[in-house]
Amino acid sequence: MDVQSVNATGLKSLVTVHCGDSLGSGFAYGVDDAPHGYTTAIITNQHVIAECTSTNGPDAKVVQNDVTLKTVLWTWDEANDLALLWVAATLPTIGDAAEPVIGDPVVALG
Repeated sequence: MDVQSVNATGLKSLVTVHCGDSLGSGFAYGVDDAPHGYTTAIITNQHVIAECTSTNGPDAKVVQNDVTLKTVLWTWDEANDLALLWVAATLPTIGDAAEPVIGDPVVALG
């Protein structure tokens, strides 16, 4: 694995997710069947958007390269600490990884 090529590809899909006082990273991922007006799925952690899930909570925001994108919080899974948001912008997406095997190197982006 070439860490530089992972960074070159992965960093283009990286975004910042804001929810009230919470801030975290997310990444653009290719998913079919976007809701009307949205084009790119954003995957982040549920704990990042937790404050936005309450009835009177703030709206989630997604920012890339200092640009705030039109965002909708779609769904989340507390047990697995995952959340899905949609943005109304076409962003480069991160691809699927090869099937891992024990001993493979790992790179974290975020």
